[in-house]
Amino acid sequence: DAMGEEGAGGVRPPEDAVGEVFQEYRDLADQYGYTDLPVTPCYEWKSRPARNFDSHRLLAAYFVRDALIALAWGAEHVTLEGDYEPDGSYFSTSWGAGAFSHLPYGYPYPGAAALATLTRALDQAKYSRVIPTGSETVYAVEYRRAAGGFVTALWTTRGTVKAEVTASSRKVVKTGTYGEEKPLGLSVFGKQATVEVCEEPIYLTTPDPLKGVAVLPGDRVFRFDRYPGIEKTRTV
Repeated sequence: DAMGEEGAGGVRPPEDAVGEVFQEYRDLADQYGYTDLPVTPCYEWKSRPARNFDSHRLLAAYFVRDALIALAWGAEHVTLEGDYEPDGSYFSTSWGAGAFSHLPYGYPYPGAAALATLTRALDQAKYSRVIPTGSETVYAVEYRRAAGGFVTALWTTRGTVKAEVTASSRKVVKTGTYGEEKPLGLSVFGKQATVEVCEEPIYLTTPDPLKGVAVLPGDRVFRFDRYPGIEKTRTV
């Protein structure tokens, strides 16, 4: 048995629309004595119509982070926005979302590639732990791969930061949001590297768990924020 969660996401950040909502469901179940009842997404879940976003890339990032957080909560099934947008009146509702434009066009949005990368990176993977980063808005979530090894997803709730990653071995492969892969260059002695972390998740695949992730000092860059005065914003 599981509690089905079918709330619309809209423009709410996934850390709120998924993380907080799952916590509310768990708290409710605990009150009624169901201490081991998991939460899992229903068929229509976290719909985020593209018309509500200035950037399709930010929308794709939300799609992926929705899934990453649900997996971290142990959800058995995660409904992805991998289909076409509805081509009828349903398109104008809060559920009119998709990774492809509505028929008869069917053009792929960035979300299609981002979700394909997610499913490839985390195929049969299970949540392992959250790695502290020194910031409450920078996430490093580790998953154990069924084929062996680990994959750690890194992202921020808002803005771009630099973080120092310390590995256990020299084999680290970095995969970007849309599937680009390359070995991560590590320092000779400390097995460390600096990576850029933003709203769009990246994946670090390793044979062993990472030793640590630490956000480096410095101002954030807000690529997806578009309003007067954004250049004056400072976030720690």
